[in-house]
Amino acid sequence: MMALLILGPDLMVGCPIISVASCRTQRAAMGKRAKAIIAVAIVVALVLTSSEYRGARVIPVWTPPPFLTQSLTTCLMVLAFWVYGSKRRQRPKDGPRRKAATRS
Repeated sequence: MMALLILGPDLMVGCPIISVASCRTQRAAMGKRAKAIIAVAIVVALVLTSSEYRGARVIPVWTPPPFLTQSLTTCLMVLAFWVYGSKRRQRPKDGPRRKAATRS
């Protein structure tokens, strides 16, 4: 059911907003019981979202051609290792040296 898939993220976003948007006096009046209710609602939202995503059907939008799946990925990884791995660590340039303090 698509309605449950939409309801899950709405609950997940809405519950913390309700707890934050209420003013301090209302939050103090709610106490720990309201925090527990909001926590349970967030857990229910997670369960709804994960169960509905699992049950949703997959619609293939685009399937890449075979040459893009393996060979291009390998070439890009080799290029990344070459670019980022070949940079030498630069030594900090020597600034003006301070004379050591000597006692006379």
